[in-house]
Amino acid sequence: MSTPRTKILASAAAAALLAGGGALALSLRGGDEAAPQTSFCWGSLTREDVSALTVEPRERYTSTETNAADPVLSYCHVDDEFTLSLDSLRSAESVWGTADEVAAESPVRAPIPGAPGWVNRTYAGVLLPAGCADALAKLEPYLQIQATND
Repeated sequence: MSTPRTKILASAAAAALLAGGGALALSLRGGDEAAPQTSFCWGSLTREDVSALTVEPRERYTSTETNAADPVLSYCHVDDEFTLSLDSLRSAESVWGTADEVAAESPVRAPIPGAPGWVNRTYAGVLLPAGCADALAKLEPYLQIQATND
């Protein structure tokens, strides 16, 4: 014969199991999932921009980035899609030196019309305008993108 105390304990245990099971079901189906990231690469790219830079667009992207205003190399890595890097070059001529280093991996490259830069199948690099130097803490700011997903 069960006592009122046993019934109360059994009811409390059943309620705890139901609540725990509900929380588990929500977590398994993503009920507590974080909102999708909407800004990438130092706030310079939207989700739509990232989607346009990928071969097969998807619902969610995430990025890992270092501080763009650091005087050393800064980078932004978006999933397994691409990496943006900001560096400081010695001069506009070193844009082509960097392109020559990349050309060792891929002999095909072309200039970017109207800008000191180059592009090939998986890389592109351009020397940014001098006005960007102060904001980026880089003497000759150079932006490069590398596709990491063919």
